[in-house]
Amino acid sequence: MTKIKGYVILAFIVITSLFIVCIFEIKDQYDKELTELRKDNKKQEYQINRLKKDNEEKNIVIESLLDGVECDCGFYEDFYYEHMKEVGANE
Repeated sequence: MTKIKGYVILAFIVITSLFIVCIFEIKDQYDKELTELRKDNKKQEYQINRLKKDNEEKNIVIESLLDGVECDCGFYEDFYYEHMKEVGANE
């Protein structure tokens, strides 16, 4: 009977130690993946900030280009109403 208890205790210790080793391995893999994801997140945040800055610069350039532009769309409207019967636009 004491041999069986000894074998059971030995098996329990082996299984417990294997379980603990597996837990630490899984934890290490999780930490590595988490570190990689954080690096990717930082890269994406940097790209997002760069794109926002580029977008702001482009908006500034567009606004500066449109400052001196005046649009007289009345000419196009008059032209349309004068020639709409010729092309059948009023149907």
